Amino acid sequence: MTGILYIWIVLLFGIVPHCFSYMKFTSIESCYDPTQTPETYQTITGISVPLCGIMCAKDEGCMSISIKRDGNTVTCYHNSGRRLLSTGCDNQYRHFNGYHSRCHYHGFLLNDTYGCRCYGGYIGAWCERLMEDCTEGAFTDHYRYETKSAVFHIHPSNSPRAFEVICTMHKWPPGWTYVFSRRFNSPYVNFSRPWEDYKHGIGVNGNFWAGLDMVHHVTNNRPHRLRAFFRFKEDGKLIWRKYFYKDFQVSSETYGYNFTFSSAASPGVNHSPAIDGLSPLLGVRFSTYDVDNDNDSGDNCASIHQSGWWFNTCDGYNPTGQPQPPSVQYKTSDPTQLSWPHTLNYSVSEINMFMTAE
Repeated sequence: MTGILYIWIVLLFGIVPHCFSYMKFTSIESCYDPTQTPETYQTITGISVPLCGIMCAKDEGCMSISIKRDGNTVTCYHNSGRRLLSTGCDNQYRHFNGYHSRCHYHGFLLNDTYGCRCYGGYIGAWCERLMEDCTEGAFTDHYRYETKSAVFHIHPSNSPRAFEVICTMHKWPPGWTYVFSRRFNSPYVNFSRPWEDYKHGIGVNGNFWAGLDMVHHVTNNRPHRLRAFFRFKEDGKLIWRKYFYKDFQVSSETYGYNFTFSSAASPGVNHSPAIDGLSPLLGVRFSTYDVDNDNDSGDNCASIHQSGWWFNTCDGYNPTGQPQPPSVQYKTSDPTQLSWPHTLNYSVSEINMFMTAE
């Protein structure tokens, strides 16, 4: 979603009948091309954007409008269906969904005092905007009772577009935005992928990478803590080990998505501390097989490890590598194996990293 724009038809009483006084339009990011579908049933050129909305409000069959601007010329498209949120496109149209009720985006009106129950990442009394990150959504009544991780949409205020992410709302502190997950007991996902895939995201659940562009905008929108969890088989038992990074921040693509943080610490000896694997990588740019940013002048570490990461040299660990079953107790010499530092060189069977707002 590219932002919220309200066109309150109530301001135009002189032109529009009073029955449309509460209609409004909300801007939404969409890859929709109004010239390629029968849902667009009327095209008008040479009018203003407000007039396009007024004409739609007077038309009971009009559910949304699309706008194309060529210099000072505006082309207005009336659509019989509302646009669905879609990201990752950069087209020449702007889209606005029209509403004749207070609840937006399939929200359910509870009462006039409370407002709406929202879904999918929308928040506010009338579901009028997307949450900026999972933490913001978790502190609203809409999602605080979610008990399972699920797919939501977020829109950091510093971002030109929305992102599809996986949120865990019920942990403490609430509102965890996934960065990535690699696990043995989920369907196979190929992590030997080009730069653009790591930029925008790989997979949607199980084994997935949420996308560097999303992490950059979330961590630069307001302070976040990175929470890293690693599952090792130790003495016949599967143990979760943890390490946290305060004020974790990922730079833009211009700087290779390198990261910083203000401090790093385990959660304490009674909470299965892990080894700090990120401090040695401060300032290192992200690498993929087609964008070699590592500090090993002789090799392409992403190609060797068949994954993408902030690789310093090619003899280190591989957090986005191929997960092994818990029966593989020790890290092997296979450079493609999923790995994280351990004092006894144990193999890690699962890695999850999340962000929570400070």
